[in-house]
Amino acid sequence: MQTTLSVRWRIAPADAPRVLLHCPRCERDRFFVSSGRFRVNAQKKRLDAWLIYRCSHCDRTWNLPVFERLRVSEIDSALLDRLHGNCPVLAAEWGSDVAALGRYARAVEPVEPQVSKEMIQGARDAPLMQIIIECGVPRMHLDRLLAAELGRSRSRIARWEEEGVVVVTPAHRFVQDGQMVYVRMSSLSAAERPTVVRAATGLEP
Repeated sequence: MQTTLSVRWRIAPADAPRVLLHCPRCERDRFFVSSGRFRVNAQKKRLDAWLIYRCSHCDRTWNLPVFERLRVSEIDSALLDRLHGNCPVLAAEWGSDVAALGRYARAVEPVEPQVSKEMIQGARDAPLMQIIIECGVPRMHLDRLLAAELGRSRSRIARWEEEGVVVVTPAHRFVQDGQMVYVRMSSLSAAERPTVVRAATGLEP
């Protein structure tokens, strides 16, 4: 019997979170959505950059600061090229930063990414489960992903990590492409094991 059950999680990006702001044109709170485009403004030797959002009702714009009043010499030229080129990956990264959005918005409505699961090899009753993550979503918290996909609370995931039930390599608070998550199945109760395997693989027993 193989001692490791290997599972691959492919995480595809969803739409960027919507933000609730007061719209002066609508004269009420409205959800704004990312346009995926940047605005860069130069004032003498300093630059400002914003990610442009639009009201979902009237199309009025709101700008999320990327950086403000930075000297040109302080900005990486590759980053500046990506801003001028409206790089979709960069727009997705900034538009997915819920913490940054929360500093400006009345509320942030995140959209869950799409996670597809595939068993690679091994048996369901293997003592060790290996989850291989292929991630296309920037700045997603790992504990949130594991809690949602394994059907456990974030506090339970944190406790599992402290107890060595879950081991992550490389260890990082955000999901990394190619990251490995190991779950020591022998440390779980007999009742928990089948539910965790079913949640991890997406397959019924």
